[in-house]
Amino acid sequence: MIEIQEIGVAFGGVKALDKISVSCGAGRIVGVVGPSGSGKSTLLDAISGIHPLASGSVLLGGIRIDGLAPHVVARRGLARMYQEDRLFGRMTAFENVLAGAYLRGEATGALESSARAALESVGMNERRDTYAWDLAAGERRRLALARSLASNAPALALDEPLRCLDGSELDLVRALLVRVASESGGRAIVISDRDISACEELCDRVLVLHAGKAIAHGTFDEVIHDVDVRDAYLGVEWSQ
Repeated sequence: MIEIQEIGVAFGGVKALDKISVSCGAGRIVGVVGPSGSGKSTLLDAISGIHPLASGSVLLGGIRIDGLAPHVVARRGLARMYQEDRLFGRMTAFENVLAGAYLRGEATGALESSARAALESVGMNERRDTYAWDLAAGERRRLALARSLASNAPALALDEPLRCLDGSELDLVRALLVRVASESGGRAIVISDRDISACEELCDRVLVLHAGKAIAHGTFDEVIHDVDVRDAYLGVEWSQ
């Protein structure tokens, strides 16, 4: 569903991403991990059309989408959740999610039904009439995820969807992502996180970035035992 082929992104003379390749099929979750500044958000921005590519290509459903504007990429079927919540503070939780549902292009009644279902899926029904700026950090994170899910996009690029969540919220969101990946024929989900442990029992594959380069790609178990990952990221004393 999402195919990233040898992409490069440069800011001036600085290579932010260098020959990154990864794929995520329908029904799969791929984790992109690495410390701050490793290129995780830049990779998701490149997929979403925010940063132009210096090289390589991005395909969605077998069709190239690199070079397209972000709103066109969204309409082609890729929903994005950002590292910052980017919610509409003067709008209620329900109105925020409804804004995401408009990408479905359905009648108003159907859009409202989709928004309610997305809110319920993240445990936010009781907060539907609360303004976004009055929500707690974990609630805002779940609301941002609900807005992406309401689009019903077949592919999702989620930047740190587990950030700011407490224990019960983490359990809810992790279970939700697994369910969303497999339902309705399957969605392709790419998530980023600074903590490689977040990928355990969640991600089918893990891509580890360091200074804009891919240093490992494989299953969770393969990646955590990779020498380069331990040297650059985990440290020799890291353990599960």
